[in-house]
Amino acid sequence: MEVFSHYELVIVGAGAAGMAAAVSAGKKGIKKILIVDRNEHSGGILRQCIHDGFGLHLLQVSMTGPEYAEYWQAKMGGCGAEISLSTTILDIDYEKKPYRLTFLNEEYGYGVCEADAIILACGCRERTLGQMRIPGSRPAGVYTAGTAQYMMNVRNLLPGRTAVILGSGDIGLIMARRFTLEGIKVRLILGEAASGLARNHIQCVKDFGIPIRFGYTVLSIHGYRRLKGVTIAPLDAGGMPRIEEKEYIQCDTLLVAAGLIPETELWSLPDNPLSEVGGILTDAEGRTSQPGVFACGNVTKIFDLVDKVSLAGEKAGIAAYDYLYARNKNPAPNHKNDAFFERREPTYEALAALGENEMICTRCPRGCILHIAKHTGNGRGYDVSGEGCKKGMEAALEELTMPKRILTTTVKVEEGRSILIPVRSENPVPKGLLRAAVKECNRCILKAPVSRGQVVLGNVAGSGVDMIASGTVEKI
Repeated sequence: MEVFSHYELVIVGAGAAGMAAAVSAGKKGIKKILIVDRNEHSGGILRQCIHDGFGLHLLQVSMTGPEYAEYWQAKMGGCGAEISLSTTILDIDYEKKPYRLTFLNEEYGYGVCEADAIILACGCRERTLGQMRIPGSRPAGVYTAGTAQYMMNVRNLLPGRTAVILGSGDIGLIMARRFTLEGIKVRLILGEAASGLARNHIQCVKDFGIPIRFGYTVLSIHGYRRLKGVTIAPLDAGGMPRIEEKEYIQCDTLLVAAGLIPETELWSLPDNPLSEVGGILTDAEGRTSQPGVFACGNVTKIFDLVDKVSLAGEKAGIAAYDYLYARNKNPAPNHKNDAFFERREPTYEALAALGENEMICTRCPRGCILHIAKHTGNGRGYDVSGEGCKKGMEAALEELTMPKRILTTTVKVEEGRSILIPVRSENPVPKGLLRAAVKECNRCILKAPVSRGQVVLGNVAGSGVDMIASGTVEKI
């Protein structure tokens, strides 16, 4: 079998983890790096995640998913790595070195390449309705969160008109907001347990008055060609549904946001079992039990923030360099940014514990608890305490008088390589104008090319705020 080429390092997956691994490995001095991804674009799932909040921890800047992807793509361009897109790795031979990777490429077809070291950054996949074993028919209208996100944010397709969302984690909450702004009525969000970041509960659920219940699940699905409704029920202490309390909810869309599973199909070694969470077992640097094979990101475990995925990729790239050049079987641990992995944003639990005159600041990941008291003599109308920085008082006063939010949505593009471009407001928009702003964006049509940062719609909905492109679309 012909070997197409030999590389010092092959990275499988060009998402947040793989790109960061390539950057750190190239920066350390690995010369011949290949990044392989089965998609047409690098960036993985980031391309369809048009909401903001990426980079808040790592870069101290809130980016949308496409902006965060382009940040790492630019850094990757300077590390000298070769990238092969539309390429699927079919098998990896771990029996001897150099390791052999069998691939299928859209342009070259079937072939093999060799690598002295490998980093597996394959990411994860969604848990489907079938894996949850929920009985009923399988009509149109049942989607995983990622599928619905791709339909709306990349393909300009509306999944339905009325929805129930199964899953109260961050992606379920974010999609509830996206549905609502696009005119889909979210009848209910269900979750077995309270989860998700506090800022998402505030900005995605509370802002729009979307009903949410914890300790519930979908009991069965109704409909033949198209979903007509779902039966839900509360769960008892043992996690079993209390059927006597079931209730029917009419809807034409069920969004399943029920968790993620590490994508471990290429880890085919019989003597190397997976971890308790179903991911590839590694040490803190990303080393597996197989010499010269590393893993990072969501293929090892499901991370709560993409910033942490990038940091894990950076560590794996450095560990790969140590293996190739230091030839040290047991190098000293790399403690860079260890504290970063321990950072935690406030979750729903902190939100639920707030007192009557308290709020959580969402200006930065620290999530300070702010104490509010009315005060008519200071010109502001309120006294604020508990803030960790000067932004805290500004955030509290704005939230009390005229709450504002960053708006992210899409705009249609003609004559481009994509039919949509993600856009965001350059500054926060008054909360009451969000729906009107989305409607204006839906009426807007751009002509390619469109560059990131370009103003696409000025003074949206009379807010005084411009909408700018948060991605790039080239002309056909």
